[in-house]
Amino acid sequence: MKGLARLKGGRLQSLGERTHPYLAGITGIARTADGWTWINGATGIVRMRSDALDKGLAQPDRPIPYQRVGQEADYRARSNLFEANDIALDRDGQLWFATDQGLAWSDPARLARNGVPPPVAIRSLRVDGKAYPLAAGRIALPAHSGRVQIDYSALSLTDAAQNRFRYRLEGSGTGWFDAGTERQALYTNLAPGQYRFLVIAANNDGVWNRQGAALAFEIAPAFYQTRWFRILCISLILLAGWLLYRRRLHVVTERARSRVEAQLTERERIARELHDTLLQGFQGLMLRFQAVVELLPRGERARTELEGALDRAEDVLVDSRERVHSLRQALQPVAMAVRLRALLDEMVGDRLDWRVEEAGTVRLVCAPVADEMMRIAREAISNSLRHAAARTIIVELHHGTDRLSLAIIDDGIGLSAAVLAAGSREGHYGMVGMRERAQRMDGAVEIISTTRTGTTIRVTVPARVAYL
Repeated sequence: MKGLARLKGGRLQSLGERTHPYLAGITGIARTADGWTWINGATGIVRMRSDALDKGLAQPDRPIPYQRVGQEADYRARSNLFEANDIALDRDGQLWFATDQGLAWSDPARLARNGVPPPVAIRSLRVDGKAYPLAAGRIALPAHSGRVQIDYSALSLTDAAQNRFRYRLEGSGTGWFDAGTERQALYTNLAPGQYRFLVIAANNDGVWNRQGAALAFEIAPAFYQTRWFRILCISLILLAGWLLYRRRLHVVTERARSRVEAQLTERERIARELHDTLLQGFQGLMLRFQAVVELLPRGERARTELEGALDRAEDVLVDSRERVHSLRQALQPVAMAVRLRALLDEMVGDRLDWRVEEAGTVRLVCAPVADEMMRIAREAISNSLRHAAARTIIVELHHGTDRLSLAIIDDGIGLSAAVLAAGSREGHYGMVGMRERAQRMDGAVEIISTTRTGTTIRVTVPARVAYL
C-alpha cells in the first residue's frame, strides 16, 4: 500500500500517496494526547490534527492540513523497512524518531503554531509568452489568446516551502483547484469573455487566507465569435431557407400554371380545329349539295327531301358555330358569382331557398379553374338535392389574398359517419371526383357534416392558380 490505510468497523479506509505525497514511505506513526498525529516517512516528519486525519480517511479526496517538522535538517525515514515503528513516545511526552540522519527527538509542547494567515500576491500575467502589466481594473487581452499563465505567491516566511494554494477561474465554469505548493496557474484555449482569477493560500500550519488575491481580465472575441456574426449567420440561414421555400413555391406554381395553360391551349386548339376544318368542310359540302339541288326540277320528291336535309344541316352548322364561339369565350377569365347563380337557378329553381354570398375583393377567375370549381359545385348541389332533404342551400364565395374559397352549405340531414370515414358512398364517386379535381388545381376539399347543422363542402384553391 503506497500511503496510509486504517481498518475501522470492518471497513478499510485509505489515503494514497498520489493525492497526499507526504504519506509516501511511512515507517512510523504516533498520536499524542494534545490531538496531533505524527508520521515519519520518506518525505520527512510531518504532523497533522488527528480529527483532520479522521475526516481525510472518511473522504480520501479531501485535503488534510499538515505541518512539516525538521525539514531544514532533511530528516527522513530511517529506511524502507517496515518491520518496526520509527516513532516512540516516552513518559515525559517527548517524541523520538529514527531517521536517516540518526536519532532525533522533539518536544510537542514547545512547538509554536503559526496562526498568521499569509498575505497572497499575484506576481505576473503572461499570455502566449508576452507579459502584461498588472492593473487595478480589467486587463484586456487580444483575440485568439491561447496560453494564459498566472504566477502567484504567499508572503509567509516561517516555512515558505510549505505554503499551500487553491485557485479558481470565475467565468470558465470550473470550481476550486487544489494546487498544493505550486505557484503557477496555466490555462489554454479560453473562450472569449470576462474572467476573474482568485487565489487563496495557507501557511505551514494550515491557516488559510480566505480573502486571497484576484485578477480580472477579458479576452476579446474574433469577428466570427461576436454576437453580431452569429446573428448574421442565423439571418443568412433563414434567408437561404426562405429563398428555397420561395423557389419551391415558384416551381409548384409553375407546374399548376402549366396545367392551367395547357387546358387553355387545348381548348383554343380544339376551337380553331373545329372552325378551320370541320365547320369549313361542312359548309363546303352544304354548298355542293345546294348546287345539286338546283339541278333537280322543282316539285320532285328528291329535291324536296334534299332541301329539308339542307335546312337541318344549316341548323346544325349554326349550332356548331355557337358552340365554337362559346368555347372561345370560355378561354377568358369569368365572374364566378354570376355562373354560380345561373347554376343554382338551373338546378334548384323554386324548389328550395338558395342564395350566393360573395366576400373579399372580387376578382375574375381563370377559366379552367372556374370550370373545375363549377363541376364540384354542381356535384355538391346535386347531392344536397338528392340525399340531404335540405330546405336551404347557401353558396359562399370568398376571394382571399392567398386563396379562393367556395363553400356549398345545406341544412339537411348530413352524411353518415361511415361515409365520412370512407370518404365516399359505396359505388358512388362524386366525392372522390371532387377531391381529384381540387388536387389537379393544387387545392383541397374539406367536408364537414353533422345531423344538426347539415353538410358543408368547401373547396380552396391557391390564389396563384385561381387568378391570372
